Amino acid sequence: MFRFPLVLLLFCCPLRAHAYGIGDPDFQNSIFAGVRVSYQKSLGFGVGVHSSYWVIGDAMIADMLPYSATAGAGWYQRGKLQYVGLQAGNFVGVSAGLFAQQGQLGSFTGKYYDVWGAWFGGGSIRQFMKWGEGFRQTSVDLSLFGSLPVIFDGRIR
Repeated sequence: MFRFPLVLLLFCCPLRAHAYGIGDPDFQNSIFAGVRVSYQKSLGFGVGVHSSYWVIGDAMIADMLPYSATAGAGWYQRGKLQYVGLQAGNFVGVSAGLFAQQGQLGSFTGKYYDVWGAWFGGGSIRQFMKWGEGFRQTSVDLSLFGSLPVIFDGRIR
């Protein structure tokens, strides 16, 4: 009962960034929404949704690297997970953040990292690790995804 509002909140977090002043008119901001198909040895195959609020322009990292807040949810054969994080990149990038997972393996939280490559579609290698687990204790999540701008350069698409 609590999980659906949590998924909705996590998915909408990047969309609320504009209301908190991140959408300064001097920035060229974009919101992307997408879907993904994933496979993880422990969870099986899954589908998911994600949203990212990208800052492009004057506020970029080192004046050349876009960054974003991202949130998403995935429904796998043996469980569900939700995540929020930060990412940076331009065609290729990295992400890191926090996640919550429920399912046959139990309910727990932890951290994740992601290495991705994309231009409206792409692929990623992610790893969701419980608190206290190392890289070798957790299976890798392989994903193919597509995303499109919902708002691009401040204009609704």
